[in-house]
Amino acid sequence: MKTLNALIASVLMFVSLQASAAVINKTQAETIAETAIQGGTVLQAHFDRRDHGIPAHWDIDIANPGANPTMEAAVWVDASTGTVIKIIYQKL
Repeated sequence: MKTLNALIASVLMFVSLQASAAVINKTQAETIAETAIQGGTVLQAHFDRRDHGIPAHWDIDIANPGANPTMEAAVWVDASTGTVIKIIYQKL
């Protein structure tokens, strides 16, 4: 019984941490990213819990940032605050 209680407590703690880590949802993060680079088309967005000391964030890939058809941008949006952490531009 102690093992089951410990397992349940661990699962509840994990779920609680997950819920508190991502205040910004995917749609909000995509909007923040599009605004930061002044337009473009979202190709994909995925949630990264951590990446080399960077806090939990959304990684949004956007084609044609700022209406530039030869570029792609990766925008990292902090999942807790909605702050843009990093923008990486690369040629297609």
